[in-house]
Amino acid sequence: SIRAGETVLALADLTGRVLDSAAFRTPRTPKSWVEHFGRSLSKLCEPSGIQHLCISVPGMVNHSSGEILWMNALPGYAGFPLKAEVHELSGAPATVANDCHLATTCERWMGKSPAEPRNMVFLEVGDVGVGAGMIVNGELCTGHNSTFAAEFGHMVVDPSGPHCNCGRRGCWELFVCDRATWKNYGSPDDLTEAGFEELIDRARGKDPRAVQAFQTTARHLALGIANITMMLNPEVVILAGRLTDVWDIIAPPIEEALAPLPGRPHLRPACMTAEGLFLHGAIRQALSGLFARPQLG
Repeated sequence: SIRAGETVLALADLTGRVLDSAAFRTPRTPKSWVEHFGRSLSKLCEPSGIQHLCISVPGMVNHSSGEILWMNALPGYAGFPLKAEVHELSGAPATVANDCHLATTCERWMGKSPAEPRNMVFLEVGDVGVGAGMIVNGELCTGHNSTFAAEFGHMVVDPSGPHCNCGRRGCWELFVCDRATWKNYGSPDDLTEAGFEELIDRARGKDPRAVQAFQTTARHLALGIANITMMLNPEVVILAGRLTDVWDIIAPPIEEALAPLPGRPHLRPACMTAEGLFLHGAIRQALSGLFARPQLG
């Protein structure tokens, strides 16, 4: 699982059980990443014993070629043929996939629903954006050219709003990401992990300003989720991210917005952290390649 700050490797058996793991700081260049990956892989196991590799990346991927098309957190990785490089290094079949697409399939595989939903939406609220994935009629939707779909974070909700990295203005993710909640609180400092954890603790302690900051974010979340519901009519909408640590604060405004909608979806938090979903989603994807139906002829 490649993240902007750290890459985590996990070695799993054929049941999906993690046997060992390793981590290294993510370099700014993909060539350097491949070198670090090779060293960490050799420490974990003999590369010749690997049956399949799957790499989770926070960006757009050409699923057939395994080339990274765009990655906001690591712009230097754009255009890099990651699948081919990893295959050459390890000799094992490799897959490269969007992190939230993997998390979506992992939620369907490991989630809390009594039955696997055939239509669901997964939303991951991060520091500066929103990742997403969707299951439609039992299949992960990746768009007509298998590169991206469910980019709900870039749904424009205010045409005169702030500029987004995608080149447009007023994208939904600008109003619901952790940085937006931090600004809602009115803190003059830059967003840090420790600072946001402190904000969560204050909201749990019913600090009025902290509660108000999360409630404002929740109202913006409700707007987008209601729009998604009207477009896709999912059975389940799943939220991941640190703001789910104050579920009792953010859920009521969203539920209120969904209440009048026909066929309102079930809203719930993810079954584990977003980082856990990215990694276990990659494991599930690697296993699915091993246990797929054989192709004859």
